[in-house]
Amino acid sequence: MNISSLDVKEISSYLSEKTTLDKVLTRCADESVKYMSNIGSFCVITIPHFPNIVVKIAHNQNKLECRNQAQINAAHIIRENHFNRLIIPQSEVALLSIGKDSVPVIVEDKLPILNGDLSQLLQYYANHEMELESAIEQMTKFICMTKLADIKPNNLPLMFHPETSEICFALVDLEVFPHRQIAEGILGAEQKLGEPAYGLLNYFPRYADKIAEIVRTVLPENEIECIQEKLNS
Repeated sequence: MNISSLDVKEISSYLSEKTTLDKVLTRCADESVKYMSNIGSFCVITIPHFPNIVVKIAHNQNKLECRNQAQINAAHIIRENHFNRLIIPQSEVALLSIGKDSVPVIVEDKLPILNGDLSQLLQYYANHEMELESAIEQMTKFICMTKLADIKPNNLPLMFHPETSEICFALVDLEVFPHRQIAEGILGAEQKLGEPAYGLLNYFPRYADKIAEIVRTVLPENEIECIQEKLNS
């Protein structure tokens, strides 16, 4: 996607007539925008009038730059390693007008993901588990290379590749949390008491041995030492 200045102007004009930046950031009910999450450091919206895009608004400039750089790095890794079962949306950083304010945002292609609530997303995982072996191998390598920790179905939904029709992972949330360890992306960790453990292995235990083998191959030895016991178990 190459979003043009005309596209930005049209979106800005529409939003400026319909809402304000304060309403969007506080996630007020509004027919002109839909919120993809009620929490998080990014306000992620879709605009029914522009059905093919997703807009991500950061609470500060540094977070936006970090997210954008993570997107660029991820795209490079996917391209260089020929990870053809991982799909990342094309994106652009743009200055968008909302009401009387202007704000830098990330504008992304809206991928044709298999959507639904958590139980539906997990069901898609189960339905396509046997077809996902190659995608899981690629995703394991990707997690090791990027230190991506927040692995859960909402951030890693499934979609059919538009050219090959193979089932793939869509990487729709690449926010990196520096305080979280690489082990979380693979093995998961409870974030709050009572929350389920996330991590790739928890969703695909059938491929536990394959995931562990890849981690031992890709991760540096000093990082393997920190998770060796859990990996063995």
